[in-house]
Amino acid sequence: SAHADITGSFDSAYTMTVTAEGSDLPATKMTMEGKWLGACAAGQQPGDVIMAGGVKVNIPELQKRAPTPDVATQPGK
Repeated sequence: SAHADITGSFDSAYTMTVTAEGSDLPATKMTMEGKWLGACAAGQQPGDVIMAGGVKVNIPELQKRAPTPDVATQPGK
């Protein structure tokens, strides 16, 4: 299971803290901070995240490529 708390002004800066735990995994806590730095640079589009090392990931595109869960194979469905 996982729980996220997001605080801040989404126009300028925010902090997200995620806590997660599972039966086979140790409890994990992660904090991420986001801050408005200005308009997108040339070549960027909405949803781009520039990570350490300059790696660019577009979140909406990742979501489109993610496999959809097969409801019939999920326990209790």
